[in-house]
Formats: sequence, structure tokens, C-alpha cells
Amino acid sequence: MELIPFKNWSGEELKTWRQEASKIDSSKDITVVDVMVHSKLIPSKSQARKLIDQKGVRLNGKLVTAHDAIIELGELKVGKLKVFSLGHYLKLHIMCSSGGTASVDLSPLFQSKKIEAIADALRSTAFFMERKAYLKIPVQLSDERILSDHFKKLLLSGLMNYVERENGIIEIDVYMDEYMKDLDEIIKYVKYRDIAVELIKNQKKKDGITWNLECPKCKKSTLNGAYNIILGGNPEEKYNVNGSCQNYSCSFKFNELA
Repeated sequence: MELIPFKNWSGEELKTWRQEASKIDSSKDITVVDVMVHSKLIPSKSQARKLIDQKGVRLNGKLVTAHDAIIELGELKVGKLKVFSLGHYLKLHIMCSSGGTASVDLSPLFQSKKIEAIADALRSTAFFMERKAYLKIPVQLSDERILSDHFKKLLLSGLMNYVERENGIIEIDVYMDEYMKDLDEIIKYVKYRDIAVELIKNQKKKDGITWNLECPKCKKSTLNGAYNIILGGNPEEKYNVNGSCQNYSCSFKFNELA
């Protein structure tokens, strides 16, 4: 998926589009016609509806036949040439400590579909990491839709955290491979992760390393961790809490934004 609607759009054009998109009530369902007009694919709603009647609009490969068809994440094809990637319309930055990053810019258009958008971006990041040999996606999660659903369940259940900043940026910082396991293993990992994060934070040693704490997984005094300032000052300070167990038979590691 492209990270911006059109590669040749200027920064000013993107800014204008986001301003227009912010006028849409995102608490209501967003229609295909809304997206076609506000993305500047089509100049007016009447022309958008006419193109639908002419069977010139497809959403995720399926012909759109209703004027009030509701948008969903994926790919919108208008006519023969204009292809628009959906799912990247919130301000979202994903950092994966095992080697991959994704930075996506989404407008208020999809605030009502925030979790789906984050899950889709995580899915895209995971496949990018696999192509770069940073990650091996398990066979049971190798289907793109199944992997998106997997991340959606983790986000909705609170097993995978994200931070929404005051300026609208949504951020995730994780070891992606730890969230590619069976649910029972992920639940155990999250339990250890939360204990370790609180342990590091309670040391009250910001921007410094704490050595030889008790690892919540193996119970040995082999956990090293840090509570780092990654952005200070306005609009707000941002912290990252991370660590790893030096007991090689344990190999517990974690990375979280705070």
C-alpha cells in the first residue's frame, strides 16, 4: 500500500485534503462516494454516483453498485487508472524492534475505523519485515486477512498496546515476533512484559540503564532495562521502556512506549 493517496501530490495538496476530510463526521459510516470526492478522485458526488451507475468503481476487487455503499479498508479503484489505497488515513507510526518500521499518515476520515487501520498497518509491516528476513510469519498467520484479524483481536483485547499522542499521532513500539505466537503464549508474554515495564519504571531512573533486576519469566537477577526519553518538551514528553534478560535459556525481551 502507498503511504500517501497519490505519489505526485505535493505537501500542500495533502494538507488541503486532510482539512477537507476533517469536515466529515467520522462517527458515522463513511461511503465510497464520500471517499471518492474528498480524496479528489472525482470532483463531485453526482459524478461519483454516475460512475458507480456506469460500473466504473471497484472496492477490493468487487464492483460497487450502491450509491450508499460503505467504505472498508483496502483498495478503491475508480475507472481504469485511479487506484486509491485505504487504511492509511490516521496519523500512525509503528516501530518494530526486531527490524521493521511503518509510518503511515491517515486523515480523520477513518477515526471510526481506527483499530482496523492499525491492524492493517501492522499486517503490512509484518510482511515487510518477513521480506527483509527480520521475521518469520507462522504458517497459520500467513494469510493477510487472517493476520490482520489476529492483530485486531490483540489490539481490542489490550494485549498489544498503542499510544495516542495529543497531536493525533498513534504509535506502537513492539518486538513483533512476540505477537506471532499462540494466544496462550502471547498472554503469558504480556503478563511478563507488564511486570517488567513497571519494574523498570519504578526504578525512577529516566534516561539510564538499570542492571540485574529479577526477570519475571525466569526469576533470575539477569534483567537489564532502560527508561528512555525519546522526545522531550512540547507538545509532550515521550518515553520508551525496554529491556532484555541476559539468561540465554530465557531470552525474554520487551519494548513498550510509555
